[in-house]
Amino acid sequence: MININSIINWVLFQENGHHNNFHQCQSDLVIGICSKSGRIVQPWVDNGYAALIIDKGFDFPLNSMVSPKPGAPPIYKYCANVEDIIWDSTMSHISFVSIEAPCTHLSAAGARWWKEKDKNDPGLLDREAGRVKMLLDWAEKEATYVYCEQPRGRLPAWMKKNKGRRPDEWVQPYWYASLADDPESERYTKRTYIWRKGFHMSWVKDLPIMTPIMGDRTTKVSGRDKDARSLTPQGLSRAVYNACHMHSNYLGGEE
Repeated sequence: MININSIINWVLFQENGHHNNFHQCQSDLVIGICSKSGRIVQPWVDNGYAALIIDKGFDFPLNSMVSPKPGAPPIYKYCANVEDIIWDSTMSHISFVSIEAPCTHLSAAGARWWKEKDKNDPGLLDREAGRVKMLLDWAEKEATYVYCEQPRGRLPAWMKKNKGRRPDEWVQPYWYASLADDPESERYTKRTYIWRKGFHMSWVKDLPIMTPIMGDRTTKVSGRDKDARSLTPQGLSRAVYNACHMHSNYLGGEE
């Protein structure tokens, strides 16, 4: 087990040239939890933030860190299961936390197996959904902005039943496709529920109206291509950044 403070402080130690005043510099840090692709934090990195991504799916050993190479964007990757981290209160405030919890046991993509899974492991749903709630509770205490997402499935009902809260809103990727480098590739549907803090997606205005030309990415992408199905749309990632920075209209590159 490792404390989240130890991970964060190591990142900041590297980022600030062995500067010990973590309280001063931590506000420029963003954290992506279960965000292997880094898509959701990329707009922040493009605009001067350092990012820490925590995911168990990296191709290096568990409980180890990979730092960016000299001159590369400041993205630090820590390979770990979130249950192996002690999520204590941090020493100061973090700008943004994204929680993109694995949807294997929660989203509608696996609905056909829910009954069998629950029969074989009655505590599965409580463990998986409870982990999301724990991370959301932690993030809302620690960060200025929080984005927690999950495709349509059984998490909203579980949250309501277990002293969580209903999603704040839901979005579709094609709504924000115009912000992507390749808009046509993101004109698909994938109803995604969002629990958020500090922003509202309705603040992203004046986007060209685009219609979906592809089907539902939640259920119509093969399970063998799970990474493609779960990849955060670039347009949505930029829209979240824009909503958190209402003065900007970030479209990629330098602001």
